Amino acid sequence: MLKKLVISLIFVFCLLISEEGRAQTFECGLISSVAQAGVRFRFMSGRNDSELRLCADLYHVIDGKNNCPGGLASYFIRFNAAEWKINEEVRVQFNAGPGASAGYVMDNSDRRGVVAGMSGMASFDFRFNSGLSVSAGFSAVLGCHTGKKDGNTTLTFYHNGIYRAWIPEISINYRF
Repeated sequence: MLKKLVISLIFVFCLLISEEGRAQTFECGLISSVAQAGVRFRFMSGRNDSELRLCADLYHVIDGKNNCPGGLASYFIRFNAAEWKINEEVRVQFNAGPGASAGYVMDNSDRRGVVAGMSGMASFDFRFNSGLSVSAGFSAVLGCHTGKKDGNTTLTFYHNGIYRAWIPEISINYRF
């Protein structure tokens, strides 16, 4: 699992240093919450942005019931719904948008499996002129989860995508 994550990160960084990647402003940062931790890449082009997240799903890891996190990749289209200027140095933006998520995670049934579905996010971004930004928000996944039960593969609703959507996420980013 870690090997696939490293290969994915190398691929994303190769895109960022290519000619097409340099045409856009982008941010790179860390996401942290009780539900997940990972990296975030945000590509900014005008009023609408796109965001790629590669996260470790921490379900039952923090409480010690599981010793290995799952992995979840998400892609969002972010729409800047509102913007406020606090002073010359700080702006606050409210962003929200749809997306898609896929990964190998544990659902509330304590079974690991593949998850895929539609996702959504909403966040408040505090953007500083220094290139630093701090975001606080929420994300949800509405999707399906596969798992093994009594030797059979099952397809079920991904409960944690909704049950854990209320858990806030904090991210610290730097704009290049």
